Amino acid sequence: MESFSPAYLRKRFLENEDFIAIVLICKQLDSSLFMQSASLMEFVRSLGISNPSAGDIGVLYEFIETTLLRELDREQRTHLEQNLIELSNKLHLPYKIDIPDVFLQQTQQNSPTQAPLTESLQSLKAQIMDLIDQLSDLCKTREDKLLGIATNLTDEHFSIGVTGVLSAGKSTFLNALLGEEILGTSSIPETANLTILRYGEIPSVEVRFWNTKEWGELERQSGQDNALRRFIDESKEIFGARLQEYILPDARREKIESTDLRAYTSANHPQKLCNLVSEVTFLTPLKFLENNVSIVDTPGLDDPITQREEITKSHLKNCDLLIHLMNASCAATQTDIDFLLETLLEHNISRLALVLTRADLISQDELRQSMEYTKHTLENQIRKLSLRVDIQEIISRITFFPLCGYQALLCKQNKKSPLPLEKTGIVEIERYLEYMLLGEESLKHQDILYLAINALQTLIQETKTDLKIQESLFSANKEELNKKLQDIENQTQLLNKSAQTIKDTIHIELSEIEQTKSMLEEMLFLNLKNARDSLCDRVSANIIYNRDNNHSFVSQDLEDSLCIALKDIFASLAREYKFRLNNKIAQSIQRLKNEKIQIADFPSFNFVLRDHQVEHFARDLTLKIVNIAKDRNLRAKMEPEFAEIFLEFETLVREKSQEIQNAALTFFNNLTNLVQADYDNKIAHIKQLAQSTLELIQNGDNQAAKATISQNLQKLEGFLAQATVLQGKLLAFKGME
Repeated sequence: MESFSPAYLRKRFLENEDFIAIVLICKQLDSSLFMQSASLMEFVRSLGISNPSAGDIGVLYEFIETTLLRELDREQRTHLEQNLIELSNKLHLPYKIDIPDVFLQQTQQNSPTQAPLTESLQSLKAQIMDLIDQLSDLCKTREDKLLGIATNLTDEHFSIGVTGVLSAGKSTFLNALLGEEILGTSSIPETANLTILRYGEIPSVEVRFWNTKEWGELERQSGQDNALRRFIDESKEIFGARLQEYILPDARREKIESTDLRAYTSANHPQKLCNLVSEVTFLTPLKFLENNVSIVDTPGLDDPITQREEITKSHLKNCDLLIHLMNASCAATQTDIDFLLETLLEHNISRLALVLTRADLISQDELRQSMEYTKHTLENQIRKLSLRVDIQEIISRITFFPLCGYQALLCKQNKKSPLPLEKTGIVEIERYLEYMLLGEESLKHQDILYLAINALQTLIQETKTDLKIQESLFSANKEELNKKLQDIENQTQLLNKSAQTIKDTIHIELSEIEQTKSMLEEMLFLNLKNARDSLCDRVSANIIYNRDNNHSFVSQDLEDSLCIALKDIFASLAREYKFRLNNKIAQSIQRLKNEKIQIADFPSFNFVLRDHQVEHFARDLTLKIVNIAKDRNLRAKMEPEFAEIFLEFETLVREKSQEIQNAALTFFNNLTNLVQADYDNKIAHIKQLAQSTLELIQNGDNQAAKATISQNLQKLEGFLAQATVLQGKLLAFKGME
């Protein structure tokens, strides 16, 4: 190693900065572990070392610590810090990596007076706002668009969604993040409501009740859900005619004192107002929530009130980042896996922080195994769904964090804790949030500026097109004028053809979705029949074997085994149908977006048999089997009983499929109408522009008008050049060049 010059090593490391993080990680591990890192070994061999040893890694580490870290600029340090988190996950290595002191010292010494290599995002934002101001006089016909760009640039909002099953540790995590026990057993409802935290100088609490439409949906769903039916019946019995005072067409909202919150949210409170409350909003003067940050604390994913789950999902669609919590000792439950699959595959979320809570209650080895189990389970489930996706790319969107939440909260409150704050895991999570969302130079801020520049470039090009139309009309003599007007008419006809082409594309995508749905239905029903016959064979064979060998027949054992088997069958088949269809819908929507069509997300759908429904099926089936267990023709007698149970699930699938078909038809028809309206507006704009220009030609000084148009075109070219320069600076900042 000594034969390699610092210049050579510096060049090789900076060609791929990931290897700085890899060496820092591997140096702090047992040599038997870091020698298993294929990426590290490949890099060291690329230096010319055929059989790398632990000593070689030590030399590299010393070079990084004593030389390279001191030379990294601000952006490189930020990149390295993030890689220390992400690469430890990718390499399946422990999470807790100590950054060398020299790195921290250099970070602290990076004072504001030092000249950065790139302009700050705040500087770029100011330049974009200045460009918007300069464009205001030239874009009179597009003032609304220009105002919209400025609004999106200044009215920044950051939304963090927090999810997990009941008792995953969401409240403890949020208390630790906020540094204050604002969410605790005294304020969080036993009946789980959606809870939203926002900044407010004066603390206050607002409760929102179900509206008429939401309550009607609850009543509709209760026809197939006994638990929900009991919930509805209880509410009607308690409130009677007073129910109409709370359930209104526009949701009723009430400002309340925090001391009164339990009366509105606790299932144990005699008033039972919790039944009618859909969500709670806290305003609190916590610094973490400043600058338009909100946290959506969702009910448990296994909430029995399914309408709350739908409200949760509608909020999460607009979140900038999702944080999903799982108990480290029992991670990756089927509910967790289903949610993660839906989040990553259907919502196409770019980043997901997965927090393993109560990490201090298990060993480091168990913690590592828990993370690996979650990864492998997700990978296997995606493969099982046979989706044409890049599995590793999907997994790479997840960043894992261990968390000792209660210990972190104790540290934040300056109370005695067996762990220092740095060892609780909360610091790593805060750094991640700062990097992704909250810092002045976060990825979120970069994206906001980049979208604003793209929108400005489009606006400038559209304005240039308008001026060129006017210029061509002002420049035409009487003989040429009619030809110019015909050219404009031809342009509107081309726009009509483009609109029709896009509408045809939309209808093709709708047709393909319907075909996929029909194919998946046939496949599901076939698999359902096979699963039914297989289960019937297995149960009858077991009963006959026990009967022939004089073993006692225990009906409870049969009911338990049937319950497990039915849950597995229904959940597995429904999951595959749902994800494959949603994947097809997502692909169709992405293709339409690629055609530059402004499009919202397709409404999500889900259908499951609740546990109590499956338990009811298993109980009924057990009673019927008990009555025929001694029949010599048991298998044939059991078949119609099994068929009846499975027919109920088949009926549920058919009903849900019809709902999906109706939703798809409505969605794509509305999209078609929006496309046509957009093109109609473009055509009307061109015609109005031509008409107003003709009036100016007849009544005004044509030479002066032509000169003004020429000057404005030159100005727009200059503004477009400015926008291109700003875009280049942003690309350089984002490291995309």
